Amino acid sequence: MPFPIKNISKIILTNWIHLLGFYVFLETSSIIYLIVSHGFNGNWPSTIMGLILGMPFLMLSYGLLFLLSFYLLIIILDFILFSITNKILVIMIIEWMLIAPPFIYWGFKYNYWAWFVLLIAFITTQYIRGVKIMKLLIKA
Repeated sequence: MPFPIKNISKIILTNWIHLLGFYVFLETSSIIYLIVSHGFNGNWPSTIMGLILGMPFLMLSYGLLFLLSFYLLIIILDFILFSITNKILVIMIIEWMLIAPPFIYWGFKYNYWAWFVLLIAFITTQYIRGVKIMKLLIKA
């Protein structure tokens, strides 16, 4: 039995979790990459502060087209899939399986590790979002 439109709109609003997850995973992986590639030399406080301040700028400038496309696709998938079925775990997996292949392709094509970090962030945030959706629907 599919969810009513009222619940689907609440479900769509849970997508903010992806933005937060992408930011946290990119920030953390950038700091780890910096430590591994450059060792423990240099001025760490200013470097880390630069990463913390620079990552939102990079996400909202360089990643803006990606974020807009991602959110448009995930909202469309949420609306369609939650209108068809109420199996939250299945929907989360289907969304991940439909959206993950471009991440993998871009990661190999451009030899850019951040796509793989985003892929891990996406599966993690899908799980967190699924739990949040279940709690949201239990309250409703």
